[in-house]
Amino acid sequence: MANDFLYTILPSTRSIRLLRLYPGAGSDAIVTSMELIEDYSESPPYYALSYCWGDANDVVGLVCNGKTVQATKNLYNALHHFRQKGQYGLIWCDALCINQRDISERNQQISIMDKIYRRASRVYVWLG
Repeated sequence: MANDFLYTILPSTRSIRLLRLYPGAGSDAIVTSMELIEDYSESPPYYALSYCWGDANDVVGLVCNGKTVQATKNLYNALHHFRQKGQYGLIWCDALCINQRDISERNQQISIMDKIYRRASRVYVWLG
């Protein structure tokens, strides 16, 4: 999934990105924005999402920062479910919040995933 336009360089090893999920009706496009958090320990409340990525070739478009980005079908379904249940707001999901094409960033973010999950106000496990 080439969503490179979403990513600016993280300013520090304590920085993370969070996805803001906006309200919408069932058939509406999923609309989100990416927000940079300078220090995860000072982040606003957010949910963390743990899920199986599924088939990397089975992707669906959603809107982030006004542009269409590709997300796996499993992630799309989880976000759709949250939106239907009225659970909007900030969400951390590794597939979009980490620049997966930047190996250095990916490794650094993986090293703090325990802190990201611990800091979350809730952690959801999506089984599909």
